Amino acid sequence: SNLTNLTNMAGLVAAMQKLSVGEAADLAASVKADGPIKSGLADKVLELAKLCEEKEEKKAIAALNALEALTAVPSAEPYLVSCLSSVLIAASNNKPDVRAAASTCSMAFAKNVSPMAMKGLLPAIFANLPVEKKWTTREAALNMITEFNTVAPKQLGAALPEIVPEVTACMWDTKKQVKTAATKAMTAACEVIGNRDIEHMTGKIVTAITKPKEVPEIMHELAGVTFVQSVESPALAMTVPLLLRGLKEKNTATKRQSAVIINNMSKLVDNPVDSAPFLPLLLPALTSNASSISDPEAREITERAVAQLTRLQGLCDKAVTTRGDTSAIEKLLKDELPTKEISAALGVAIAHAAVVGTTKEIS
Repeated sequence: SNLTNLTNMAGLVAAMQKLSVGEAADLAASVKADGPIKSGLADKVLELAKLCEEKEEKKAIAALNALEALTAVPSAEPYLVSCLSSVLIAASNNKPDVRAAASTCSMAFAKNVSPMAMKGLLPAIFANLPVEKKWTTREAALNMITEFNTVAPKQLGAALPEIVPEVTACMWDTKKQVKTAATKAMTAACEVIGNRDIEHMTGKIVTAITKPKEVPEIMHELAGVTFVQSVESPALAMTVPLLLRGLKEKNTATKRQSAVIINNMSKLVDNPVDSAPFLPLLLPALTSNASSISDPEAREITERAVAQLTRLQGLCDKAVTTRGDTSAIEKLLKDELPTKEISAALGVAIAHAAVVGTTKEIS
């Protein structure tokens, strides 16, 4: 085997270049035994990423198989994140066997990720969702989000403010397969909101994204919900797009209902930081309605909602939070290390640990 006694980088790179389809397990075993730095994986992982996009079919499949096997080696995780984009691009290869290997490999990334590190995969997933990308790449990326429902439900819920806008755009796609994968991903994501008051409405709220005509009826039903549970960012991420659409409807009754729901929900936001991403969306629309609605009762309800959100905005401005801010944790980790010489490989591990650290507060 080309993979015997891999103890240096040159050996690993040579092995990668000559990698044959059946040797993925050997490469993973070598990295597991020697660790990602000694085995050379940390410094040379991008060689594997390049091979995924190789024109030569056997090389591409061998690299994809190797990455799939490496996703099961926990110590390799920080270094594999940089390969995910290449794997998703390979899902659009013109050779069916490469596409199949890439699809299996991308799902292995989703299935084997440490739940706390799931958020670290999102930038590569989002980068492969735009309409310019080939549809099989976009489908593979969306399927990963669906899988997070099983692997990392709490962390998926916490990431909904970022995920919902990205997946919503794909739900309007002209390609049927992308639309189907996006609807599945959105449904899977909204299933983890953890709010008993509105979780029974998940299906209807997802439907409303692509069927605007159903918005007034769903708003009417949502306005009748009595909120008792604390409202956190996952529940807001799911409902805010609908509320925003309700505020922009021509019908005054729907605008009023939207304001009623915002009023009811915002009273139960215990941590103002949960509302921070949504206030810049809702407050301008509400303020505009408060000055333009002619019906006095609807206007008064809208003004009350404006006052509620303004109160939350004030609390947000005072709150100190590191949510999602990896730089503070990266600095802390670097300061605590016995060495001040941070190699590129160690830098990657620190950045990965910081993603885990900022996710920790929601576990």
